[in-house]
Amino acid sequence: MLGLDRAGRLVVIELKRDRAPDTITMQAINYAAMASRFTLDLLAEVHAAHLGSAVTSQQALSELMGWAEGPVGRNARVAPDRPDGV
Repeated sequence: MLGLDRAGRLVVIELKRDRAPDTITMQAINYAAMASRFTLDLLAEVHAAHLGSAVTSQQALSELMGWAEGPVGRNARVAPDRPDGV
């Protein structure tokens, strides 16, 4: 999954049902690298498609900008392994 935190950073979320092998870390890093190349226009276009046909890319971009308390940027982050299940 791809999320947007309040600071305006893209967050890559990799969910697995069971304990995953160590190689899964590289998969998440690859996803983060891909997300770091997303442009604001692409994010707005994908978000508009998610919201439905009645929403324009510009409206979706405004919603994204309103959600983030900081500038929406290209910095993607990967959360560390959370053994506590969170």
